[in-house]
Amino acid sequence: DARLPSEDQEAEAPDTGIVEQNQSQKQQATEPVNQVPQWVDEIRRWIQSQDPLLLDVRSAFEVAMQPVPSAIHIDINELANELPKLLLTAAGRPIGPFCAHGIRSQVAVELLEDRGCVTFNCHSSDVVQFALSAHKGRPRRRRLAYQESG
Repeated sequence: DARLPSEDQEAEAPDTGIVEQNQSQKQQATEPVNQVPQWVDEIRRWIQSQDPLLLDVRSAFEVAMQPVPSAIHIDINELANELPKLLLTAAGRPIGPFCAHGIRSQVAVELLEDRGCVTFNCHSSDVVQFALSAHKGRPRRRRLAYQESG
């Protein structure tokens, strides 16, 4: 009942537990967390253990802004056309596509899995850079035979 208390009734004190809980959550959210998210660590472990062919499906502009030296670059818009050459280069190795946020790399995963490839969505270039920086023996830079060296 949302009626105001009458003069002879005492008003109940507001529940401060919710306020205290919200303040505690805000405090926890502002405290720095030095733990790598589990999904990022899974990608790091997969890259380190599988030595995949890393496939950068970002645009040429994005690659120029944040290159990943050990990755092969094929724009997602060209991947279907370049797939036969990519599969020859991969020679049965797993392929780890990545992009800026994980959407285009998921499209690449689906395209590659339709062709029977073993894949793992590495999501973003930031995640791949993190994984490679934690990798003692970084994968060698691999280029497709038809790509110009640069």
